[in-house]
Amino acid sequence: MQKFIFDINKNKAVLISDYLDNVREHFSAEDKTASIIRFKTGNKFIPTRKYVITKTGTFNIGLFFEIHKYIKSLQIPTEVILTEKFKKKLLPALNIKDYKKLNLDLKDHQIEAVNQCFKQGRGTVVVATGGGKTLICATLIETLLEHFGAGSKIVLIVPGIQLIDQTYKEFINYGIDKNTISMFSGDNKLDLNSRIIIAGSNILLSKKQNIDWLYDVDAILIDEVHKVRASNEINKVLSKIKTDHKFGFTGTMPEDIIDQWNIIGQIGPILTKVSSHTLREENLLTQAKIKILKLHHKNNPKYDFKKSKEDLTINWETENDFIYNSEWRNDIIKSLCGKINNNILILVDRISHGEILYNKISTLGNKQVFFIRGEVEVEDREKVREIMEISNNIVCIAISNIFSTGINIKNLPYIIFALAGKAKVKIIQAIGRGLRLHENKERLIIFDIVDNFIYSTRHLQNRKVLYNNEKIPYVETTINE
Repeated sequence: MQKFIFDINKNKAVLISDYLDNVREHFSAEDKTASIIRFKTGNKFIPTRKYVITKTGTFNIGLFFEIHKYIKSLQIPTEVILTEKFKKKLLPALNIKDYKKLNLDLKDHQIEAVNQCFKQGRGTVVVATGGGKTLICATLIETLLEHFGAGSKIVLIVPGIQLIDQTYKEFINYGIDKNTISMFSGDNKLDLNSRIIIAGSNILLSKKQNIDWLYDVDAILIDEVHKVRASNEINKVLSKIKTDHKFGFTGTMPEDIIDQWNIIGQIGPILTKVSSHTLREENLLTQAKIKILKLHHKNNPKYDFKKSKEDLTINWETENDFIYNSEWRNDIIKSLCGKINNNILILVDRISHGEILYNKISTLGNKQVFFIRGEVEVEDREKVREIMEISNNIVCIAISNIFSTGINIKNLPYIIFALAGKAKVKIIQAIGRGLRLHENKERLIIFDIVDNFIYSTRHLQNRKVLYNNEKIPYVETTINE
């Protein structure tokens, strides 16, 4: 019989087994960048696989349930032994019978998420964008503070300065006492007298900041936890936090399996999962429809297939340059905006492309046009968001990394994907920007613009898979130049 012993060594989980190499191999994945690095550097010793379990059997404890599932699937007699230290750290359940009620009543899926957090004591909550993750966080935090008692402190880590401010305001609206809560970012000084600290991930990574206080908090919550990639520096911070009560929240998990295992390992197993389709079926989100506009250009990008052997991205960049600078394509986007008498969010990947669209659409005359990019101050971004909530016929062009995650705009009936790409998280999060209910819209309409070129056509197929998985219907229209 093959034994698998799980223990704790220096606060890290350890698997002891003669079968370790087999388990390690299962919890590994091909490093797709290794071949490129080998080619460029000539170093043949670059590892070709990524592992989440070390050669000595060390792993992040949240991954235990996945490892245990794999062990049980083996076609051999097995015995799994958990030491007492391991059991205690694995399930730090919270003896909480009921949650503290705030100004908004929780929906059934939100109640389930909160209760699962209490039951397991740590873990990851996956609730589609628009499903009220912020309210779940606020309820969980207020209940935990009451449970831990006087002097307790909880930190919520969020990405992006604008999201820090937005979360703070929502917490206050939910009924959390503003005297107990503070923000910590480049624009806000640390207030250790606060029981709730909403901290930006960037400030926690700054070498100028002493964050030793963070390692002794009573609980840690991470919003948009899908951003905690295996290669990110934030992992070093999370690994030093002593509390076992760690909770992650996201609308969708990352595509890369290593990143998924990293999140589950660092934070804990997935406690509950609520899809966008489920929330739409329950009328908690608006319905959606995608209109794919297939553009057939007269001319093609000038690819260089000889040079592409040395630089694998050169043709991808060539195609993007052609697409984003296409007068015809940009005029189609302008024409779309002219025909729509409601708020529109246009997502772009490049500042230069955003500027081209901004200059074109501004000539329509009957539109209020904004362009949100990195250098736009948080206060100005927030003003644009607030204007869109109370006004119509506004076009907001935004860099996708800024507006695809976390930003809450209810009065948003139209989204235009003016960018190219296939990234699952970015696309699903972007769709979520417009799914929130609002009296001004019957449904969300998304225009997905695809060009008749190599990468654009290929990436559309990836997006179609996502649309099918999300159960969002789509129609295709061909437009010839």
